[in-house]
Amino acid sequence: MSLEVAISYGEQIRQRHEAGKQADADLRQAMLRKIEITRETGQLIADAKGDLRREEFAQCIAFLDNRAVKSYLKFAQNTPEPINDLKRAVTAIRSALQPSGALEFPNGHGIQHAHEPNFFSHAIGLTQKLLSIYRHFLRRFPLKHWRSEQLQSVLAALRPVADVYRDVNRELESR
Repeated sequence: MSLEVAISYGEQIRQRHEAGKQADADLRQAMLRKIEITRETGQLIADAKGDLRREEFAQCIAFLDNRAVKSYLKFAQNTPEPINDLKRAVTAIRSALQPSGALEFPNGHGIQHAHEPNFFSHAIGLTQKLLSIYRHFLRRFPLKHWRSEQLQSVLAALRPVADVYRDVNRELESR
């Protein structure tokens, strides 16, 4: 019976795997089709905007809200050629689904893509965080209540920061 069960499981797993592969192909095709339709719509809106008078253009797009129009135009501008690569399609699909309402537009400014913080951003952020923690701690435990070994420990930990301050200050004064 164990062999029959294993064969049954194997067959079910193979069937699900094949169904998953077919779903992948269907999804890829649907995604690429959706992206192309969105790109073409954006291009049509751009052409209409360039060819028609303002009133005529407004009439053509009256059924769309401003965000949809802007989104279509932006998508077409950012995607001048059809996308056939699945990796690019996955990246583009969110933008392609928003103008038609399949996905909601983000609140505010949408997903923020901040740059990787550099040394200066890190240094400023860490310094501000340290000062905030220090001031908060001082409100609860003033320096006069610290034990001598606590004072020495903090002083030793801050010595490298003081050295950095001294080096940077000297460089600045030399200019």
